[in-house]
Amino acid sequence: MSPFTFPPVNSTIAVTASNQRIALAGSGNTVVVKNAGLTECFVAVGDVTVVATAGGATTAASDGSFSILPGEIASYTIPLSATHLAAICAGSGTTTLRIARGEGV
Repeated sequence: MSPFTFPPVNSTIAVTASNQRIALAGSGNTVVVKNAGLTECFVAVGDVTVVATAGGATTAASDGSFSILPGEIASYTIPLSATHLAAICAGSGTTTLRIARGEGV
């Protein structure tokens, strides 16, 4: 494994209870996501139509998009074809995501 190479441009999403979507800057098969806020949010990657779904508090086999916990900093492998990241908070919460796309981890 090689270290993550910081891209020249990073992205920010002000996440609310409404679905938000941004184009992923840079290239590579790794995305680093930091939840800089105090609220859990949910993310999904895909094309320009990608939509994130907020998870609930019940037990279910299919319950929302991928959860990013408050304060979490994590890296994820994404398809090279992914062009956008979508995010949403459950309920009335808000948070801020910092996103960097590149290679390595």
